[in-house]
Amino acid sequence: MSLVVCKIIDQDIFIETDSRISNAHETKRESNYGIVKSVIIAPQVCISFAGSINLAEDAIREIYNQTTLTIQSAVEILHKFNSDGNKIEFILSSIQRNQPRIYRIWNNKVESNLPSAWIGDDEAFTEFQKQFHQIKASGRTETDSFFKAFTNVIDNPELKTVGDFQISLRSIKSASTDDRFFLYTEKMYIQLGRDKTYTVENGKSEFTFQWGTAQEGSYGFAFFSSVDAFKPSIGLYFYFGNFGVLFYPRQSFKGIEIKGNIFEFLDKVKKEYGIPLKGMVLRHNNTALQLVDMREPIEKYKKVDEEI
Repeated sequence: MSLVVCKIIDQDIFIETDSRISNAHETKRESNYGIVKSVIIAPQVCISFAGSINLAEDAIREIYNQTTLTIQSAVEILHKFNSDGNKIEFILSSIQRNQPRIYRIWNNKVESNLPSAWIGDDEAFTEFQKQFHQIKASGRTETDSFFKAFTNVIDNPELKTVGDFQISLRSIKSASTDDRFFLYTEKMYIQLGRDKTYTVENGKSEFTFQWGTAQEGSYGFAFFSSVDAFKPSIGLYFYFGNFGVLFYPRQSFKGIEIKGNIFEFLDKVKKEYGIPLKGMVLRHNNTALQLVDMREPIEKYKKVDEEI
């Protein structure tokens, strides 16, 4: 069924979701790479869901089509869809007058002004709570514990309805104003097919990363977040497969596959969809990492490789 957890930490809202499509009847019409279950529909409004993907898409599309979007109208639409046998559950997260607000729409009722909320698989949430309290007791911060606990749930093979990619998002404060808005979180994951090599010299540890190749069992992917608050989207790039997937729910709930190297992927997303992405990129024959922000000209980053 999925799992979505949402929590207010230090006046910001943090959301973690999986991306698995557990209903075989819905898999064919959706992306082969899962689905984004937390959709930022406006800079300060995010809708998360668990359950029927078809109903979720219909509900979100109806909200998109509203001439004037209000929290009350959005909650009423979500409640209408939830009332149909509880086949779909929702969390609506919002920033109102710069204050975080969480609503849960489930079991044919609306709960408001919650400090935290969850929807989806009961067993998965029980495991999440267990992991969260254990990790926090070890001395980790609340935000670290929140993220890591969900990662452990995703990685648990016994939880069949929860899995695949972990998609994270949060509200953040604008650099130019005090306004808060939602953004997906950029991150990278690398699984090495061979060991890293280290050279120790004069008591100082110097090490070079050797990522390996796909043939050696290496794989990796990175999440890139749109830095345009009015075009919320997330890019998923598979480094050893040389292709990426753009999730842009306002245009399509299905992931848009784009082939090419990382810069071809980022450049095409910017040129064809008008979305500048930001995230970490593997550089220099996969031996270095660099933060790339596509609000800058792509030539800036290509030039660096030429100078190395």
